[in-house]
Amino acid sequence: MPPSKLRVKRPPINKNAFEVAVTDVLKNNLSFREAARGHNISRATLTRHVEKYKDSNKENFEYSVSYDIHKGFSKEEESLLVSYLRQAARLHYGLTLSEVKILAYQYAKANNKK
Repeated sequence: MPPSKLRVKRPPINKNAFEVAVTDVLKNNLSFREAARGHNISRATLTRHVEKYKDSNKENFEYSVSYDIHKGFSKEEESLLVSYLRQAARLHYGLTLSEVKILAYQYAKANNKK
């Protein structure tokens, strides 16, 4: 039996602490390392977000998660697909998992998704 994978469990980022750390770096002239230690944030992540904020020319920094970019469907499209699958199940025409995947792919292709 192969050894199990050791996974790194990262704590969730506190949005408020992250925004305060960015303002400390930019307005209070605190170093990246000191701000990261003071707010329990990764220094590399803080540096990356400060650079992104400087390039954006926005007035206020707002932290946003990056995994929203990789979603295939919008909330409305996803709810339409779910309602169709539930209706098919009510009519005793339930689909297997592979058929649901094929249907979702065809739906995405019809809506010109990637």
